[in-house]
Amino acid sequence: MSRVPAAFAAVFIALTLPVSAADNKLQELSLDDCIRLALEHNLDLQIERRNPIRASYDIEIARWGYFDPSFGVSGQFNSRSTGDRFNSDLGLSIPGQETETDSFSSSLNGILPWTGMQYSLRGSASATTSTQGTNTSESSFASTQITVTQPLLKNFWIDSGRLNIALSRNNLRTAELTLKRSVMDVITQVEVAYYNLIFTFESVKVQEMALQLAQRSLDETRKRFEVGTVAELETKQTESQVAAREADLLSARRNLDIQQNVLKRLISDDYLSVHRVILKPQESLTAPLKVFDVELSWDRGLSDRPDLMSSRIELENMGLQLRYDRNQLLPQLDLFGSYGRGGSSPFMIDYGESFRRIGNEDEPSHSFGGSISIPLGNKAARTRYRSNKVREEQLLLALKSQEQGVMIEIDNAIKQAASSYERVQATRKASEYSQAALDAEQKKLENGKSTSFVVLQLQNDLTAARSSELRAVADYNNALAELSFREATTLDRHGINWQAEYDLGGR
Repeated sequence: MSRVPAAFAAVFIALTLPVSAADNKLQELSLDDCIRLALEHNLDLQIERRNPIRASYDIEIARWGYFDPSFGVSGQFNSRSTGDRFNSDLGLSIPGQETETDSFSSSLNGILPWTGMQYSLRGSASATTSTQGTNTSESSFASTQITVTQPLLKNFWIDSGRLNIALSRNNLRTAELTLKRSVMDVITQVEVAYYNLIFTFESVKVQEMALQLAQRSLDETRKRFEVGTVAELETKQTESQVAAREADLLSARRNLDIQQNVLKRLISDDYLSVHRVILKPQESLTAPLKVFDVELSWDRGLSDRPDLMSSRIELENMGLQLRYDRNQLLPQLDLFGSYGRGGSSPFMIDYGESFRRIGNEDEPSHSFGGSISIPLGNKAARTRYRSNKVREEQLLLALKSQEQGVMIEIDNAIKQAASSYERVQATRKASEYSQAALDAEQKKLENGKSTSFVVLQLQNDLTAARSSELRAVADYNNALAELSFREATTLDRHGINWQAEYDLGGR
């Protein structure tokens, strides 16, 4: 990420400073801090970021592997000898002949990316020495030629090379969308982990308060036992409740340690450096009222969900494949033509003279023509086309099913969020009622009209009600994060500009 806020930089420096084994370091973090750290250091995202890079390389491989011209140079020496022969008509013996030829050639071959035209540029030069008896003759020859072949039906508007390039480009888009979904997923995980961490911190406080209440009740019960106003059984019951609250507090602290590690795994790529850091959320659990609009959420999800967009690209890929398969059903109809120039030095080996005559167009040549090849039956290509048509129908149905699943996911997420908000209100009232009941019973105990056992039960009820309220608020925030993920608004919700932060398409 190119622009790092100063506050985020300070948090990053604090988290990466070495921590001694003897001391734990408290580090306060906002939710935005955690998200930024996760985007920088989450190992799963670091792995996923490499996939679009690899996909961009695959485009280059497909493009240049097909359209890169090839250049070749060759040289050859030939020698041919014939023996003496007798000409009976002339009554003469004709001496044998020995011919030696040195030849060199170079060529540049390739395919144009627009229409699939194949081209070949070729140059050659040769020198020949011929000896027959006492007579020796020499000559040299040079030529240049360009040849083009243009398909008109099969391989005209698409061929295997252009198909692979188009598929590679779409694979890059898919890799970017997969990365986007992974980023959204990690952000959602961070949100859930952050809210759960707040919950575990508050749970520890609730259990500490419950232990304090139980301890105070035990102190008061012991005093009353000493003056003989309560039986020993009530003292033992109170001591049992204190021990139970101590166990609950230890359990809450253990859960806090576990939840610390959940968040650390998401925001750090070096666990050793943050192992002894205590992450403390700067924010508190709140439950703001949110108005839900299922139609609007459906529109967002169906248009912006990365998984749906990837499925549409897969359908687009099948359309490209069908276009290629349909083209392969056509006959091979090609036009071809060539133009060349030659130059020779017929009486001596003189390459300069030969090439000069090429420039003078002393020996031009040209040709043109056409060819057609019609496959008989072509059953394999026809069957392949029909098979891929069926595959396209499957992908269309799968996309429709996926869109329906997304709508159901969003509807369920909205209902879950709405239900969670209602649960927050209910548990909040339960906490208030539990506190009022405990206060009233405590006064009755002070007036000798109640027992410690009843007060202890009401203390347990209050602790449970407070825990339920905290859990409900955390679940409500988690439900909002899940809804945002399902309707693909996670990045907008946290002010993350995808194109600015991850400008992969411009690579």
